[in-house]
Amino acid sequence: VLQYWENLKEKVSIDDFADDLIEKHGFHRGTLINIINSTLGNYISLRIIYPYEAKLDPNIKAKVKEILTDDFYELQELADIFAENGIKEEQYDYFSNSWLNELGYKTHDINYVIKEEYSSLKEVFFNRVLKEDIYQITKKDHMMRETTLILFIENLREEYLAFPVKGNRLVTMKYLEKMGVKKSDVVKYVQELARHLEKEKYFTYFSLKKENYQEKSPIFKKMEDYKLDSSLMVSFIRNVPGVKKTTKGNLYRISKKPTTIAEFLDHISKTKGIEDPKELKRYVKENYGFTVRHIQ
Repeated sequence: VLQYWENLKEKVSIDDFADDLIEKHGFHRGTLINIINSTLGNYISLRIIYPYEAKLDPNIKAKVKEILTDDFYELQELADIFAENGIKEEQYDYFSNSWLNELGYKTHDINYVIKEEYSSLKEVFFNRVLKEDIYQITKKDHMMRETTLILFIENLREEYLAFPVKGNRLVTMKYLEKMGVKKSDVVKYVQELARHLEKEKYFTYFSLKKENYQEKSPIFKKMEDYKLDSSLMVSFIRNVPGVKKTTKGNLYRISKKPTTIAEFLDHISKTKGIEDPKELKRYVKENYGFTVRHIQ
């Protein structure tokens, strides 16, 4: 990889660079991309590999330092910010540790620039969330790749640090503890649900309450007595091992297979003997608490 880079005469996309190496040497693509990133990281920006070191125009260093204030930036976002502030690409060449380090920042995971004090984008996001009681997910957070943001939110939930609720917010465990809700109770609640819930049985939080599930365990009753928002209770339920969620309706089941609304409706139709679409919609609304828009 290094020898091939040293022979570059002009910048090239990381994909073309990898394709040439694969064609000549037969490397595995995924492994090769990782090696390229780790070997040439300081010379890669926005998926372009450069054959020269990036240099920051000393005349704009103070201006760049003034601009760089956030904990992280997505690279294209930062390029746009520079352009909006009249900084031309030739004045910084590309985003590289060769000049970012001087300003307290570093490149991270190909797509981002983060403050040097952080080890990862995950640490940046966790820090943003956990210093608040209730964190409002921001437009800035959505500058991350959507899959990355979703993964970080799931990590917070799974680690019992913060829980997603309606309104694009995250309620932290430290806030719940201030309100008298113990982490040990939340963990026990999830563990008891795992023992109580039948495998392959469809359910919603609404249907559990309709079945008076709180009478089946002291911890269920204790958690219900806290009178927490239903979206928070649903977040706790998501921590039950093996729970699969449909794309709509907060419908779940413990299963190894994906859960779809169509399969659920077919199951209800067959087990309850309901063939009329209107009657099926009514049954789902009354027993599971969500509205089915269309039945095929």
